[in-house]
Amino acid sequence: MSRPLALVTGASRGIGRAIADALARTGYDLVLVATDAAALECVATELAPTGATVRVLPLDLTDPDAAERGVAALGIERLDLLVNNAAVIHDGVLAGTSSADFTQAFAVNVTSPAALVRALTPALRVAHGTVVMINSGAGRHPFADKPVYVASKFALQGLTDSLRLDLGPQGIRVVTVAPGPTDTRDSAPDDVRRAKLAPADVASTVLHVVAHPGDLEYVSVRPPVRRTDPATAS
Repeated sequence: MSRPLALVTGASRGIGRAIADALARTGYDLVLVATDAAALECVATELAPTGATVRVLPLDLTDPDAAERGVAALGIERLDLLVNNAAVIHDGVLAGTSSADFTQAFAVNVTSPAALVRALTPALRVAHGTVVMINSGAGRHPFADKPVYVASKFALQGLTDSLRLDLGPQGIRVVTVAPGPTDTRDSAPDDVRRAKLAPADVASTVLHVVAHPGDLEYVSVRPPVRRTDPATAS
């Protein structure tokens, strides 16, 4: 029996890397997408002991049309899971942003996910597959100092909801996973790590979504509440 196949974007580091690792250990073969070809090859090497077949596809997601062509050229006939995780973040109030910032953010965070879904819909339809959009709390709750990122994530949520209505009748699930603040820095202080999710927390949520097909549409992921021991509290 063949292994299920997943395609993960932004897979060279952080949340995407953790998702790739979790899927490989769960029995998936993988197509890993990111900009950095060398980093992708390193991930593929690290995942070799899992037994997964791993293909790497370096793509520049700031060019959605090229990304769509790149994915289509793979000739994937059946795809069980598409995880659109890649994203760019622009910090700063509107006065400090440029039109180029908006163009880049929407290309990577909105248009490329749409392009990849479009290219892979036939393969997802064959598998009755699942599309997971990695969004953010910023896709529902705005921040004054992140207008570019917030606008793109609100747009991604609108896209996701529309795709759910479009693709659901075709047997394709479309689910949002929205992590809270996630620590993707290896060198972060312990107190920062405790205040944030780990990439593995998000990966576990993706596995939960895949393993529990049904009416899930939006899954919010938040850091665990850490209770203070009264005996040690000052």
